[in-house]
Amino acid sequence: EAADFLAMVEVGRAYEDGKNWGKQPKDRIWTGEKVPLIQLERALSWFEKAANQGNAEAQYRLAQLVMPGPFDDLPAADGNNVKKDLAKAIEWLDKAAKQDHPEALTRLGQIYDDGNGVEIDRWKAFTHYTKAAELGHAQAQFVLGLKHYVGDIPRKTSPSEWDRLVYSVEPRDVAQALMWWQKAAAQG
Repeated sequence: EAADFLAMVEVGRAYEDGKNWGKQPKDRIWTGEKVPLIQLERALSWFEKAANQGNAEAQYRLAQLVMPGPFDDLPAADGNNVKKDLAKAIEWLDKAAKQDHPEALTRLGQIYDDGNGVEIDRWKAFTHYTKAAELGHAQAQFVLGLKHYVGDIPRKTSPSEWDRLVYSVEPRDVAQALMWWQKAAAQG
C-alpha cells in the first residue's frame, strides 16, 4: 500500500514537472524533438488520490498546487487550470505538517509569520520553523538562525496576544544563530 502512495505521488510529479512525454505539440513534431508537457490538472488528480489516503508528500504537493501565487492572473495552457484556494492549501499543509513533513512545516511557518490567509502568529511560526529545522530542513534552519540573530523569538512563557502579533524583545542569541546557520550550510 505504501508503494501505491509512492506511485501516485511519482505520477503526479511527472505531470507537474512535465516529465510525462505525452502527446507532443504539432509545431515540434517535424523536428523530432520531444518537449516536456506540464499538466497540472492531471498532477492535481494524482496528488489528491494519495493525499486523501493520508500521504504527507502528496498533501504538501497538493497544497503547493492550489496555493495562490503572483502569476495566477496569466492565461494558463491547456491542462493547467488549477483552481487556487488559500484556505484549502493551508488545510493540506497542516495535514502534512502533523505528519512532520519538513517542507510543509516551513511553509506554515512562513504563512504564520506573514499572516498570509491567517492571523499573524509568531509563536506558531517559530514552533513550525523549529520542528522543521530539527528535522534537518535547511531553509528552516537558516530562518531560525536569522530569528535568533535578530532576536525575533517569542517569549518563553505561554504566548499572549501581544507576543503573537509583534516581534519579541528577547535578546539576540548569536551562538544559536551560528549553530543553525552551520547546520543549514552543511547541507549545501
